[in-house]
Amino acid sequence: MQRGLTLIELIVTMALMALILGMAIPVSRSIMASSELTATTNAMVGVLNEARVQGIRRNRTVWISPGVGENGTTAWQSGIHATVGAPEEFLEQTVFLRAVSTIDDRLVVSVDGAEATQDAFGFSPEGYLLNADRVDFVLCNSITPSDSRRVRINLGGQIETTTIEREECDGA
Repeated sequence: MQRGLTLIELIVTMALMALILGMAIPVSRSIMASSELTATTNAMVGVLNEARVQGIRRNRTVWISPGVGENGTTAWQSGIHATVGAPEEFLEQTVFLRAVSTIDDRLVVSVDGAEATQDAFGFSPEGYLLNADRVDFVLCNSITPSDSRRVRINLGGQIETTTIEREECDGA
């Protein structure tokens, strides 16, 4: 009667466990990146919707501006901020509404439509888009580029989110 495992059985078991673990890690990275993409997209849409609603409610222009990065430069990759009152007004005249202040490094954010992609754009008191005919935020998932999103704001101020093709992220 044999008790315990032989060395070969132990090595085969360990090899199978290593193989299974090796396949699980890339899948979990992809799932985590996809979850972060969804959370960031939802947060951005929330900021944009809140900005538009508050502009209409307060009968004031609400501005969306890029976040400030660690090096002090403004960039959409660093987040977005919604404020009531023009960005160039004095701080005490500006009312901060909401922000997405951190965007995961696995996501690449590009913007098309706001002048030179670094300028603020806004919503008028009627809810219409200001400073652009259309603004597209493209959030590319660097782990799985086929799982990427576009947040589009049209001239009427409507906000829509769509899944985009991998080719749209290849240049990002």
